[in-house]
Amino acid sequence: MATQRSLVAYMFNLITVRIEGKEYQVEDREYSGAELKKIGGIMPSTDLVLEEADGSERSIRDEERIRPKHG
Repeated sequence: MATQRSLVAYMFNLITVRIEGKEYQVEDREYSGAELKKIGGIMPSTDLVLEEADGSERSIRDEERIRPKHG
């Protein structure tokens, strides 16, 4: 049986992303680096870093647009 949370995620096409170790449910779409900082409560002056599948990291500029993946 599906939970209410999973039904909401399905209805609105939400994914779960992790920012600074905390999970957030967001709409599955492109976000700017600045938007992701705001969602995660990160100070504007702080760098946002994307961890790649191979474990490497890269910095995301505020104006750069990315589409987060689940997890």
